[in-house]
Amino acid sequence: MTMRVEKSTVDQVKRKLEEVKAKKSEPDPDDFLPDGVDRRILEAQEAEEREREAKKQAKKEKKQRERDAQAAAETDGMDPDMMAMMGFGGFGSSK
Repeated sequence: MTMRVEKSTVDQVKRKLEEVKAKKSEPDPDDFLPDGVDRRILEAQEAEEREREAKKQAKKEKKQRERDAQAAAETDGMDPDMMAMMGFGGFGSSK
């Protein structure tokens, strides 16, 4: 086995450069997206965003209902006027 490299001629180099140029100008099949794919991707992203917002809103509503229920349980059976006169709004803490 020898370590000699065959010398290229000018014509071989020009031909190789033309091949590379032609290959580079061809569209890559992996980069090709058929019509409508971009629209479907955009619609899917919008649907995900709507779903995320709906979950967020439902979570907020649930927390608000729980807070309202807890506040009602704290004042259950007590007269609000009497509590205000005694100087406290409830036994619960804000922490």
